[in-house]
Amino acid sequence: MTYRTEIRPRAVKQLKKLDSVVRKRIDAAILSLAENPRPPYPKDGRYRP
Repeated sequence: MTYRTEIRPRAVKQLKKLDSVVRKRIDAAILSLAENPRPPYPKDGRYRP
């Protein structure tokens, strides 16, 4: 089952300001939430693909 993720316009605006490497990491994390909305992240909340 795939979920739909929505990004608010203000967040999109902020994402566009980021460095492309950082933006790609965030995009990957957001897209992974569509597949698994409750991933087993470590307690510090850092995303590690």
